[in-house]
Amino acid sequence: MIDGIDKTSLLLTCAVDQPLASLEKRLNREGFTLGYRPAKGGRLTLRQALEKRIPNRDALLYGEIEDLCVSLKAIRKGETLVTRNVPRAATGPDFKKILIGSGARYAKIDKAVLRIHPKPEAREKIRASWTAKEDRDDFLKKFWGSGIRPAVFSTSGRGASVVLEGSREGLAAELACLRRLIAATKGKVL
Repeated sequence: MIDGIDKTSLLLTCAVDQPLASLEKRLNREGFTLGYRPAKGGRLTLRQALEKRIPNRDALLYGEIEDLCVSLKAIRKGETLVTRNVPRAATGPDFKKILIGSGARYAKIDKAVLRIHPKPEAREKIRASWTAKEDRDDFLKKFWGSGIRPAVFSTSGRGASVVLEGSREGLAAELACLRRLIAATKGKVL
């Protein structure tokens, strides 16, 4: 159940017992995305993702689940604990970080406030390969210095796979830059 979507602050307040897939579908209908694609698929609930701190496939662009989570409401021995969104300079322990990934050891997470993002217009995946490992390594150095922000990036042997998403115009510019980088480092797009 979604308590509310704050379209100005880009925040979602919801109960954590719902499946992530249905939460994402509801956000997509409203023109938003959570930006969280758990590494372990299936029928995960938001509670499971928070309590197990399941990695995000799109973490490079959106962050991990603990980055997306702004605050939590948890129940411990009948007592309610609410974490607040406070500056990093605030003193004291960060209970949100203690609760996320604890497997409900300290408290059962009941509600969460999460960052949401405008739904991207497009998503593209490019795979490339190089005949020499040194050329691929040269590409990696240039790629990470280029300012391109991938949703997903992986390497295997002498190859690389890049997933980009965003507005159509922004995506077209990043794809053109990526293709130039691949060609400049003697790679070829597969």
